[in-house]
Amino acid sequence: MIDINLVNRMAELLRFRRDPPILSALDERPFRFRELHARLETNIGEHVDDNALTRGLGRLTRSGLVHVEEASVGVRHIKIYDLSDLGCEQLRQVDGLLAAYAHMRHPQGACDGGCFL
Repeated sequence: MIDINLVNRMAELLRFRRDPPILSALDERPFRFRELHARLETNIGEHVDDNALTRGLGRLTRSGLVHVEEASVGVRHIKIYDLSDLGCEQLRQVDGLLAAYAHMRHPQGACDGGCFL
């Protein structure tokens, strides 16, 4: 029998398609908005709308997965986005889910353990 609570948790991990790539990029290092935008477009291979990134960062920040620090560069105030400990934990969960999916896609017995992402 399928554990509906687990299914709901997995669905929540992937609810917003840009969230895992944002978390993955921030796992590399903290980014300013424009740097993160460029990194995402490189990683995803398609255009990322500024508004979508802004909404994603706001959602991830409110949920405690991303930490925002404000810094001053001359007279300008910039935001620097970083992955929180909770964000690291969620990213590991997504990574585990993707590894299990990759493993299941191989024919039975065809994976020697190297088929994980």
